[in-house]
Amino acid sequence: MALTKSIWVTHTFGGGWATDFGPSFYGAPDAQGKLVVPFLQTAQNCFFELDGGPHKVGGTTAFNATPTGASDNITGLFDYWRMGTTAVSTQKRLAFSNGVLYADDGAGGFTAIKSGLSATGVPCFSVFDDICIFSTDTVGEVPQSYNQTTEANLAGSPPPFAFSCKHKNKVFAAGRPSLPSRLYYCVDNDPEDWTGAGSGSIDIDPDDGDRIVGLASHKDNLWVFKGPYHGSIHRITGSSPSGADAFARVPFIEGIPAIGHNTLFKFGDDLGFMSSSGTVHSLNATAQYGDFTQSYLSLPIDTYMRTELNLSRLKYATAVNDPTRGHVLFTLPSAGVTDNNTILCMDYRNGIQPPRWSKWTAFSFGALAMMRNASGVNIMHGGGYDGTVYAMHASTRTHKAASISMDVKLPALTYGNELITKTLEAAALGIKPYNANAVTLAWQADNNTEQTSTTITQGGSSALLDVMVLDSASLGSNVFVPRFTTLGETGGDGRSFTWRFADNIIGSDLEVHNLGAKITPTGESLENS
Repeated sequence: MALTKSIWVTHTFGGGWATDFGPSFYGAPDAQGKLVVPFLQTAQNCFFELDGGPHKVGGTTAFNATPTGASDNITGLFDYWRMGTTAVSTQKRLAFSNGVLYADDGAGGFTAIKSGLSATGVPCFSVFDDICIFSTDTVGEVPQSYNQTTEANLAGSPPPFAFSCKHKNKVFAAGRPSLPSRLYYCVDNDPEDWTGAGSGSIDIDPDDGDRIVGLASHKDNLWVFKGPYHGSIHRITGSSPSGADAFARVPFIEGIPAIGHNTLFKFGDDLGFMSSSGTVHSLNATAQYGDFTQSYLSLPIDTYMRTELNLSRLKYATAVNDPTRGHVLFTLPSAGVTDNNTILCMDYRNGIQPPRWSKWTAFSFGALAMMRNASGVNIMHGGGYDGTVYAMHASTRTHKAASISMDVKLPALTYGNELITKTLEAAALGIKPYNANAVTLAWQADNNTEQTSTTITQGGSSALLDVMVLDSASLGSNVFVPRFTTLGETGGDGRSFTWRFADNIIGSDLEVHNLGAKITPTGESLENS
């Protein structure tokens, strides 16, 4: 709809953070004044509701009140359940930090069960035959086993593998430095027998300039990823070393080098992986489009992934799916930084392509894992660089007693015509209120100085149930409140407007479902601002 008279425009959110879609959007409001903004310039420390509304990410609570060490780097986490032979299964949360393997002591702390390992090793956990198998990529270290009672070298003379996964009643393993393209498998149902009948190995394009960097069991096949230079993916079909259903290698694609085992992730009906250049892919999209850039899951933020990450440290990154929330979290190192100081969130719900992305800067976690808490709920946990394991998504909206800063910025909006100058007169945020706190609302006309208003609060006397007086988020759980402010002379004139809203108040939650603005056209102009 052409903007010819004053109109109230209601902006909704049609996409997530994108660095590669440009700084502006030229779409016009429809006949009802609705404008779906297809991407965001900034989406910091937020996730997305199903209608696309940004919501501040939850805070954290410490699992272990006493750190394993004040400067320990927790680079591995795992939720180990042992079924046993009774109706009662037992849980041990495992952590790997500075060359020491820890198991939780059942009282909110950790006990060392294996020391003397390399602090720089990239860890891998898998479970088979009720045994937790632990390994790293450090040359000379042998795989370990732990049954919640005894920790020892993995029995049966296994190869010195770096990572493993279960598939077709076997453990498959790879990452042996002296034979980088060899895939090993144990005897059926016995992860401690690697030499008996039924065990063996498969060479995957040896001496092709790459090594096996990851394994995943998916859709009745074992997927073998090679990298980190040229890149290739292979399927292992079959169920046994010989016979009518013998193992066979089927090449899948070449040209996309995976980076490591810990950045393989299952989500929905697909299997994702990160490449050595930082881009994120899936098997389904790769099968359909190959290495065509448009098939990348990380397409909206590819420039960021390629230029703003420390690619030399990506082997220490982890990617974990949170199926209850419909997103995958990646803990990653920024350029010039050694530690994983950023989390990227990929929301894959509703089949949106490309997925919605957001950037969580409030957390520095060396590892991520889904672990069941004392209430029986699977919650994402992060391993800090302070010897502490943190449960995420806490309602406190704080991390280590510090505030979490949510910041969302829209692209510059011309409302359909950059030739028309416009006056901004009023604005509103459609909020689900949680408290009485002020919300920072900012706008920028063209390239002028950004203007800021803090007169918008999450609620007040006009808020249904007055949730701020009662100070109860639960009472406001079904409340939606548009919060208005007049802008007067500060609104300004321009061809386009860039909107931003933020919240940095300690413990404060913020959930925004739309942004409204009264805009009046003032005529055509060919003058440069």
